[in-house]
Order: sequence, then C-alpha cells, then structure tokens
Amino acid sequence: MRLFIECLQERFSAETAALISVRDLEGDQYRMLARFRAGEPVSPGEGDLLADERCRSVERDALVASLRHTDRIRTFTGVQGGEKAQNGLRLVLGGMGRILAVPLYLDGAVHYWLLLGLGKSGGEQPGEAEAERLLLTANLAFTCLARISDIRRLKVARDRLRGELSKIARLQQMLLPALDGPIAGLRKSACFSACEEAGGDYYDLVNLSRYADPPLAEGERDFWGVLIADAAGHGAAAAVEVAMFDAILRTYREGPAPGPAHVFAYANRHLFTRLIRGSYITAFVANFDPRRSRLSYANAGHPMPLLRRACGEVAPLPSTHNGIPLGVRRDYAWRQNEIALAPGDTLLLYTDGVTEARSPEGLNFGVQRLARVFADAPDEPEAILACLHQALEDHRGCARQRDDQTMLALQLSPHA
Repeated sequence: MRLFIECLQERFSAETAALISVRDLEGDQYRMLARFRAGEPVSPGEGDLLADERCRSVERDALVASLRHTDRIRTFTGVQGGEKAQNGLRLVLGGMGRILAVPLYLDGAVHYWLLLGLGKSGGEQPGEAEAERLLLTANLAFTCLARISDIRRLKVARDRLRGELSKIARLQQMLLPALDGPIAGLRKSACFSACEEAGGDYYDLVNLSRYADPPLAEGERDFWGVLIADAAGHGAAAAVEVAMFDAILRTYREGPAPGPAHVFAYANRHLFTRLIRGSYITAFVANFDPRRSRLSYANAGHPMPLLRRACGEVAPLPSTHNGIPLGVRRDYAWRQNEIALAPGDTLLLYTDGVTEARSPEGLNFGVQRLARVFADAPDEPEAILACLHQALEDHRGCARQRDDQTMLALQLSPHA
C-alpha cells in the first residue's frame, strides 16, 4: 500500500494521504488507519493496517459525511486544519488546496477511503478515463492488502486453535492409562491414534482385586476390569465428550459385583443429568473373575471384541443382547453376557476406526480381515498390536486416516 501511495504522490503531487475506515459507522464517523506524508514512514506503522481496525478510536469530520453520498472518485477544495486539530483528517489534510477521495470497495460495498492531499499547487483532477484506471488500480491494491490481512488473521487464529487442540490432546492422553501397573495373570498392550489433534476414543484397564471378598490369597490371579469407548465423531468435541465420560466413571464406587451392565446404567444416568443429549457414546465393558475364570461383559452399541483361544481359533465374543449406545435413552437397561476364559486366551478390543479404515480404493479394512490378521499374529500382546497396526497401514496406503483408532490386546498368561 505504501508503494501504491508513493506512485500516486508522484503522479498527483500528493503531499499527504490518509487511509480511513467507515465500516459499521454512521454519519461523519470514521477510524484513521494510516497517515502518510511524503518522505516519511506510514503512521501508525507499516504492519497489518486492517487487523485491529475495530480497536482504533472513532473520530468525526464533516468531510466524511459528504463521502457517504457517493461511490465514485471525488475532489474537495478548501479543507482547513483548525486551531484545535490534534489528530485526524484536519491535522493530516488541513491546509491542502484540494483533496482527492478514492473509494475502496470490500465485500461489495465502500467501507474504506483513500484521501490524497494534493496541495495548492497539486496536479489537475484526473480525467474520466484516468479516474477509472485510478479507481481500478486503487481497489486492486487495497484488495490485495485486505486479503493479506485476512491471511495473517487466519494464521493467527489457526495457530491459536492448534495450540488449544494440542492442549486438549495432551489432556486426553493423560486420561488414558499407562498400562504399566501390574495385574497378576494378565499380559496387556494398547495403542491409540487420533485422526486429528484430539479424538473421541477412550479406554481404561483397572485392577479390581481390592474388591475381592474374601481377599485374594498370595499367588492368585487378579480381578480386573476393562472398558473401551468411542464418542460420536472425532476432534475436540468428541474429546470433551470422553473427558466427561471419564469424570463420570471415576465417581463409580460399586466395585465389580453389580457387573458391567450396572456401570452402563450409572454412566448413562449421569450423562442425562444436565442437557438433552445431542451426541452418544458406544462402549464395551468387562470384568474378569479369576476364581471362576469367567468374563462378564456388556455392550453398548460398540464393535464386539474378538477372542483368540489358545488353540488359535478366532471369533467375536458371543452375545445374546447388544445394547444401544450410551446417551440415547435415559431409562435403557443393558444386559450382561458371560464366557469362560482359559490361560493363553487373548481378547482384542477395538474401535470402529480400525475396521472402517479405508484403502485408496475406498474399501474398508473390515472385521473379517481384522480376524485373519489377529489369528496369524504373534503370541505377545505388543507383537499382536504391532502386526495389526502394520496391516492397517498397508491397507490404508496413501489414503488419510478418517477416524480415531484404538486397540487393546489382553491375554491370560499361563501362570499368575
């Protein structure tokens, strides 16, 4: 913009110039965005003139009121400064013999004006053809300035948003268990990958042995509970949903006795305590009783985990009833299922971002492919997830990840 003003100064012998905004103002009101005097820097600076225009003070001048009635180039004569002029147009343009006013369009309307103080000996008023070229050139230059300002503001907003999303992602990672606490009789591993900075997947694995009645004897396997969940959608909104879900679960104090279905009833009831639900959460929760070698579990609309027996056979956990997701009906009652587990059996829990991962051709990874890779994977939980992750990457190829992906591998070890 400075270079453009300098060109105009040379062409019209303009001694001073002012860039003003009348956006969202009325009558004689305006905001001074920049002042220019030949041979001096643009004031108040050469930064982003439009980024903080709403923060500039509102001033008044009768000259501005007269600009409201035209959207063409105009010339004014006899503008005086006045004894009380401390800033604004009279200070910048006062004493000039003539003022050349150039309208600047933005978003289809004149929101800005470029005012050139031609001085008493200034050049002649531009003719009709030159006025058209001046109007076009000035607006091209100003549009460029406005778009650069937009880009800068978008970058600032994007960087701020990324910073906030990174904070959300770090908080979400803090909600996920490290899985480094010992659980006697269980080998375990987990992997989590958000498709954006933050995601809507969630899991937890807890040692429930403190609730055992009578207490466990030395050398016995631990009681444990596992949960995996997926809030609808992904990104920051889904991350907030699972954070709220985590907070609710941390207030649950019933222990394993009432069972997984009771966990769902408790969480669902608290999800409805404040607002009508606009979202939902799918989840699977299970408790393992080592004394009975039984896994009790309930499903709330979540992909059913796969069970690989020690002999290598893979199948989904059997279920006589798959419940609806959490947050859909306030008074819904989930039902439990139960199955026997033996040493060497491995349970694979996952979210739908795994089976719905798409190839470049648009094909889903699918449950059957997941089961085949799981069946052929090594024995250790970490090796199982590494094998599954590689299969997912090979399937996805150059296609982008469209949803959060979470997997847990839990294996009953041969000995406690």
